[in-house]
Amino acid sequence: NNFVWDICEDESGILWIGTDGGGLNSFDPGTGQFTNYRYDQSDPHSLSDDEVISVCGSPDGSVWVGTRDGGLNRLNPASGLFRRYIHNPRDPESVGEGTVWDIYRDHNDVIWIATGGGGLNRYDREKDRFVRYLHDPSDPYSISSNSVMTVYSDSEGIFWVGTTGGGLNRFDPEYGIFDSYRHNPNNNNSLSYNCVFSILEDNSGILWIGTEIRGLNKLDKNKGYFTNYRYTPDTPGSISHQSVWAVYEDGQGVLWIGTSAGGLNRLNRETGEIEYFEHRPGDQNSLGHNHIR
Repeated sequence: NNFVWDICEDESGILWIGTDGGGLNSFDPGTGQFTNYRYDQSDPHSLSDDEVISVCGSPDGSVWVGTRDGGLNRLNPASGLFRRYIHNPRDPESVGEGTVWDIYRDHNDVIWIATGGGGLNRYDREKDRFVRYLHDPSDPYSISSNSVMTVYSDSEGIFWVGTTGGGLNRFDPEYGIFDSYRHNPNNNNSLSYNCVFSILEDNSGILWIGTEIRGLNKLDKNKGYFTNYRYTPDTPGSISHQSVWAVYEDGQGVLWIGTSAGGLNRLNRETGEIEYFEHRPGDQNSLGHNHIR
């Protein structure tokens, strides 16, 4: 399928590609060949859904696969068989319900799952069970929303969790406490919007947060305030679109920003200006599409 949601590389150099309707694909750079894994209604060991949103390798060689409607899967590449993890409302240690937006492998090789309605989940490898972190209206230190888009661990082992309505959460797993950062219309140095799509810590320890409709944020973790980079039509060098789906830092320290309709941006952090890479119809050497996931 031509809509690619996510890509990860496993320990052997194989690329695993999640597509929107074409299932899971593996690509072997050595042979140039793709292998396709699809949902088969008659096969309980097949992929549970062909809309694959998130993919993550595991230290044991298996591949975790998150889908839009079929929950969570784990693939054994040697056998080609999938194990499906299904939410059970009577079992608090089953995987949380909802779409699996993100799967993250932390510095200790622990797998974390961001679900669209079942909170943040941590996989317990020894028990083959899940620990759920859910919003509790009576607990101000619980996660701020059960709809989680992304999860990321910084260099200090602190987790940052982006939600679709509860803003950004700072989570210290040692104490189990969530602190939330939300948009405050009376504070220009607050988070610009409460739906967070992407999170990255750069090599200087600055946190970058992409939002659904109000651009990119830079968080100084020591000072606790945000700087917003937003699309402004009359300002040359501003970010090209308000919806930021992906943020990445390359080996030279250059920051790359993927947007939902404005193509790819390259940020000069010293000047704050943006260079654009966009799709140009008829130009095969331009970017393939302006939606960068």
